Amino acid sequence: MYNLELTGPFPYKDLKRIKQHFELEFSLLSEEACLNADFNDYCMTVAGTISYVLNGSEENIPPRQMLLIKLDFFERFPSYKFFENKVSDYPALQKELNSFEKARELLIRYFIR
Repeated sequence: MYNLELTGPFPYKDLKRIKQHFELEFSLLSEEACLNADFNDYCMTVAGTISYVLNGSEENIPPRQMLLIKLDFFERFPSYKFFENKVSDYPALQKELNSFEKARELLIRYFIR
């Protein structure tokens, strides 16, 4: 899964389309909000956690990272909830989000065992 599903291209075009389609909503967000950076951070948190597990060093995962892995994208970045129900309109983003969400859920099950 890690090699096949989590190494796809970053969905720049869909993220750009979301920003265009929801221009008003984005204009109301703080200046620090950056969808590309936030989505990348979400993906890297999942991928990084998987790397710890695959290397057998899960005891070295930083506590904050363990807290973040418990949150899906929209829980972690609630300011983007305005497009949560429209993700299916953006297939590349939906594919990436679904892949990372599936991996995140598997990690949670792994840690709960």
